[in-house]
Amino acid sequence: MLMNLAVVLVIVGAIGAVVFSQVQLTELTDEINTANESLSQEKSIAIQLEMQAASKLNTEEIEQIAREKLGMEKVADGQTSYISLTQDDEGTVVQAEKTPNLLDRIWQVLQSLFS
Repeated sequence: MLMNLAVVLVIVGAIGAVVFSQVQLTELTDEINTANESLSQEKSIAIQLEMQAASKLNTEEIEQIAREKLGMEKVADGQTSYISLTQDDEGTVVQAEKTPNLLDRIWQVLQSLFS
């Protein structure tokens, strides 16, 4: 009798564990689906924002703002001047002569003794 009760309890426990696992699996699946839907919406918003930013950067609108608000004009042919250099650029490194310190002088004396 006691053995039958133990077997029934084990079977009921196993069935309960399976049901509990299925409930957890269903809840996690629902969370994943919700996250995927949210991700899709966020991607859609990102694409819309990119399109809005691209439309605001058209060159005609920028040129109009530059002319009207900033008072700028396009460069005329007479405003550009070109120069040419006949020689290559050169650079000269100017460095003050270094006076040898005490250790340098000792090293020089030792080198002169062995050479």
